Formats: sequence, C-alpha cells, structure tokens
Amino acid sequence: MALASAVAWPAGVLVAEQSLRRISMLALGVTLVIALLSLGGSWLVGKPPRSRRNVVLHVVIAGAIVALAAPFLAASLFTTATGFSAALTLAPLALLLGLPMALVSGVLFAWIALTPATTHARDARDVQPFS
Repeated sequence: MALASAVAWPAGVLVAEQSLRRISMLALGVTLVIALLSLGGSWLVGKPPRSRRNVVLHVVIAGAIVALAAPFLAASLFTTATGFSAALTLAPLALLLGLPMALVSGVLFAWIALTPATTHARDARDVQPFS
C-alpha cells in the first residue's frame, strides 16, 4: 500500500497532463527502487532505519540521483554536442521539480510503511457464548 501510494500520487495531481503523469510515475518508481535498494543495503550492513527521517532521507537522495540523471538520459537520445549542453542546462530545473516530488513520496511512503498496525484487544463483551 505504501509503495503504490508513493508512486501513484502524481496521477491524482496531474490529471490533465497524461504524458507528464507517466514520466513522473516512472521517475518515482525508479526513485523508490533505488531507495529500497539502499535501505536493503543498509539493513544488510546492520544499520536498519530507525525512524521515518532515515527512510525519507534515502528516498530524497535517490530522487536527487534520478532527477540529475534524467536530463542526461534524455540528452543521450540526441547524439549532438548540443544535447549534452542542454542536459547541463536542464539539470537544475530537474532538481527543482524532482526533489519536492521525491520528498512528498518519501514522506508518504515512510508514514504509511512505518505506522504500526492497530490491533484491537479482545474484550470480554466480544465473546459470544455457545448456545
């Protein structure tokens, strides 16, 4: 539930822009894959995340990596030298758009995933006697 809502929340916000919605959901999916890999790596090393802050930090750092890589991946489609300079020009804009999205997804993911499930204690009044 946490992963699905962290990836799919742009679909509710970007209703009119279908292509932007697809790109943002793809970028958030890649961001969360990188974040989950880094969380798993830290878990294997023996340092599991102890708070929501650590999980959000992993997601935001992964979001920064994806946001910085996106213009260069798009520029690789163009084989000219202007593609690389355009990617350098678009990198700050990608960070400006990508980091808030990664922050919202990270907070949403950490909040849902790390909230303990509520268990209802059985009460004596809930017990139904045999008839």
